Amino acid sequence: MEIQEKQGGKIGIVINTPWYEPFSNSSEDKLAAERALSFSMNW
Repeated sequence: MEIQEKQGGKIGIVINTPWYEPFSNSSEDKLAAERALSFSMNW
């Protein structure tokens, strides 16, 4: 906190997650993209 006050900085958070899109409009590809997103974001 001492350095933050001297430099006038702010403390924040960054969230980074991969994004997946279905390869085609098939239901299998849509489910696979949803499953991949769920796996990386719900953990």
